[in-house]
Amino acid sequence: MKKEFFALAFLLFSSSLIFPSFAENPEELFSLGNEDFDIDDFFSDSDVEEPVVVEKNDVSTVIAGFSVPLTFSGSLTADVGFGYEYDKSADEGNKNGYVDFANYLYLKSFPTQDLGIRGTIYSCFPNYKIAEFYELYLDYICLDRFYVTIGKKTTTWGYVRLFTESDSETTSELNQKNFGFETNILSDSRSGTSLLLRVPVWTGTVSLIALAPTTTKPKISDICFAGSVEMNFGKTCVNLFARKYPSQDSDYVGNSCSTKKDTDGNDVLDVDGNKIYLNGLLFGLEAKRTFFGADVYAQGMAKFADNSQVKELLKLNASRDTFGDVVCTVGAYRWWDNFDVNFGFNVEFQSEYLPLENYHDRRIGFDGGVKRIGPKKNIKIGAEWMHSITRDSGYLKPGVVISGILPHTDWNNGLKFEYENFTLSKIIFGTYFEISLNY
Repeated sequence: MKKEFFALAFLLFSSSLIFPSFAENPEELFSLGNEDFDIDDFFSDSDVEEPVVVEKNDVSTVIAGFSVPLTFSGSLTADVGFGYEYDKSADEGNKNGYVDFANYLYLKSFPTQDLGIRGTIYSCFPNYKIAEFYELYLDYICLDRFYVTIGKKTTTWGYVRLFTESDSETTSELNQKNFGFETNILSDSRSGTSLLLRVPVWTGTVSLIALAPTTTKPKISDICFAGSVEMNFGKTCVNLFARKYPSQDSDYVGNSCSTKKDTDGNDVLDVDGNKIYLNGLLFGLEAKRTFFGADVYAQGMAKFADNSQVKELLKLNASRDTFGDVVCTVGAYRWWDNFDVNFGFNVEFQSEYLPLENYHDRRIGFDGGVKRIGPKKNIKIGAEWMHSITRDSGYLKPGVVISGILPHTDWNNGLKFEYENFTLSKIIFGTYFEISLNY
């Protein structure tokens, strides 16, 4: 059976490079983490935050005859399509239509050269309500040396590209089906208020951040603290980082910490029947370097079972029970764009070890694609594969995007094959037209 499964997987992947070939939600077939599959974005030149740039007060908006230093821009997408899902275990299929709408309205105001605000208002189908600002924060450049950001903002740390999320509120296969450990230690940064300080030092940057819950008077035990020291040594970039989580008795510990689970995925309770949150201190080290045009990176992280174990480690009295989670991720990506057609890949391997349960979980992630195909150079073909070596389960998603099939409109098509114990369990097909506008 395994041989037959691997033959099928290989055939599907090979055919995805030739034939137009989508998820419960059709757009998920083209998503890595929480972003729509776009080979241009996925193989972008940079995978770290953009450096802070001093804004110049040279743009303004005229309102009621008054000129104010406030600018607006936005991004809108509207999707209409069709999907079909076949559950092999139940031997039944479901057809459904697909409609989606999302609009981001960006605001920016820099009355002075070193102080200003940025904001994002998000509205989507089906309610179209604007309940709150998606992001709203202040940027302050102090003494041309210290870069301060205060407010509600998504912040991302880390070099890992596949086994990561930029926002903990998104739902993807990564957190739905345990296909990877969250390697971005600030994935929950937008859920509260953050104070971020960045200071250029030598060949890199020192970053400190405090994440407070949305309450007017948070206690120290409610606040998360994190730090990062990122330096360039020749062609190698190294980042040392750590994070302290809320205390176990904090009312907000559940906002940023997952619960302790056994090997079957059930919550582990203490003697009083309360959930145990994994709030121990986390620290990690990662590095990235380019070899023969490919970015190669590695990240190691360890999280204490609880903060009391930190003292034991300092006393050199560590044991297997010291850490609650140890994770190592290695990966590489390469993009060839010097000629038509353009193509590239990203591959990662992740190993997670739970010392308390003496349990290993190993995973493989792959993403590859080709673009600028066809007479109009407007066809993109890609495939995503996530596989748990430990559980013999995962999914394969081949897809095709034809850009500009109509003005401002792309045609997305895809398949998704889910399997458990090397046995195909579900097939999902989807096709939809995406109308997009940047304004």
